[in-house]
Amino acid sequence: MARGTTLEQLTVMLKAEIGASPDYAANADMNFVYHQYLRRHYENLYDGWAWPFKRIERDIATAAGQRYYDWPAEIDGEQELEFWVDENGTWIRLEQGIGPGQYNSYEEGDRQDYPYRWDWQGEDQFEIWPTAALDGVTLRIVGTKNPNKLISESDVCDIDDQMVVLYAASELLLRDDPNRAQQKSNMAQQREDVVKKKLQTRKRLTMSGRSTERPAYGNTKVIAIRGQS
Repeated sequence: MARGTTLEQLTVMLKAEIGASPDYAANADMNFVYHQYLRRHYENLYDGWAWPFKRIERDIATAAGQRYYDWPAEIDGEQELEFWVDENGTWIRLEQGIGPGQYNSYEEGDRQDYPYRWDWQGEDQFEIWPTAALDGVTLRIVGTKNPNKLISESDVCDIDDQMVVLYAASELLLRDDPNRAQQKSNMAQQREDVVKKKLQTRKRLTMSGRSTERPAYGNTKVIAIRGQS
């Protein structure tokens, strides 16, 4: 499986699959069209399956008294999320939701060593409660990686390049050569099956052993909240 292929390289591969000159500069006015087909199939394939490399973590350090933090752009806020805080080597999971009950528990400006809840603040920030009394406490967000955007020629594809190219080629050929279009579609589906099977096999091998439970973050424990709910 080849990941990390640039949009320019994908375009050259697509041209070759549909029988056009594989020179990127040849008939360059069509590259915009090729980019659109590649981008659409790439995004549909990326969103359509739980590729294991989509699961990522981002750490954010607290600033004493700071209530709002910028959302890490790499993580998709519309997918399932987990928030954790490192309390001296023990990872505590934060509950989502901050409302009047929480605000009534602490006066404005009150701080605790560690926050216990989080919630959205607009679309680009999140809030923690209560505000941390310490600088440098680690908040860990676990979620789904946003796909790389295939906009510039140097942007790279997160998933298998052959799979993306073959699906795009199938659609491009559909009007003028339906037989070849079907052939490319079959090849794309076969490639997708192969790629997914390899990843599923790797996942099973990784999980085989004494436990199939998700690895814990150190001495992990889960809390609902401390103090008044």
